[in-house]
Amino acid sequence: MLTHGGADFFLVAKFLKAIANQDPTLVLTGIKTSLRSHKLVFAAEKSRLNSTIETVDIWIRNKYEVHTHIKM
Repeated sequence: MLTHGGADFFLVAKFLKAIANQDPTLVLTGIKTSLRSHKLVFAAEKSRLNSTIETVDIWIRNKYEVHTHIKM
């Protein structure tokens, strides 16, 4: 059975293709972005399961450094 509707399979396949072809442009997000988004998802799931409001600190790096607090 595929997890996340097959997304995990395609994520790994794309990663392996990027390595095999030595083409980093095939990887669309970096590790920081991936970890940041997972942190939000885990907080949302905790909020859903416990009927709580969760505070998540994330760093967004653009032209300026912005520290953002998100409540779920």
